[in-house]
Amino acid sequence: AARVREVEVTEFATPELDVVIPDDLANPLDRLRDAASELGISLYLVGGPVRDWLLQRPLVDIDLLIANGNPKSIATLVRKGFGKDAKVREHPQFGTMSVEVGEHRVDLATLRKETYARPGALPEVSPGTLEDDLNRRDFSVNSLALPLRKGGGEEPISVIDLSSGLADLGESTLRVFHPRSFHDDPTRALRAARLAARLGFVLSRSARSALRDALRDGAFGAVSGDRLRREFIKLFTDCAVGGYP
Repeated sequence: AARVREVEVTEFATPELDVVIPDDLANPLDRLRDAASELGISLYLVGGPVRDWLLQRPLVDIDLLIANGNPKSIATLVRKGFGKDAKVREHPQFGTMSVEVGEHRVDLATLRKETYARPGALPEVSPGTLEDDLNRRDFSVNSLALPLRKGGGEEPISVIDLSSGLADLGESTLRVFHPRSFHDDPTRALRAARLAARLGFVLSRSARSALRDALRDGAFGAVSGDRLRREFIKLFTDCAVGGYP
């Protein structure tokens, strides 16, 4: 917890968050933020949405992290934010739930850490800290978190950056967290291809080395055909819509 720090955003011309959030998600997000404050729950926008917000790209789906909340309080949070008619899907094995709002989706997750029983296996998920959760992600530019607080407006915009994700974002670089990142999850290579094409980013030298090692060791052979199929569908979908998420 001592390493968690907020960094004031100065190097990016950040728009107001409301400007890039789809209209049908704006009110539910406001209600979620207010409900989290009432329940004493810390709520964070995290991952790709923070990255795209900093790049002034419109958000399509929303990823939220929920800290210091128990299952009962999280269910109350979702009910207050979206109402009884929301289409909620729970994924207890991964500690997540998703809510469909019109054509968009909001994914909510508790703080988690992951371990891999073997290369290419699905991760084994257990409760973790905010640091654990941000450091389990694929690339540093996807490990940024924006605290969502009730009110605000006058405070400087700041993000939580534990791994120099802001610097990598400014340099249009995709950097992995450790040399065996692509061994743990080889589909990260396909996600890298999607982000590189969509955003004009490049893999860092260390990430290229890690990818070559994973290819040399046959890591992709451990991934199921279904997982590869889903990633290829996402890759071609990105191409079909002009590189937008």
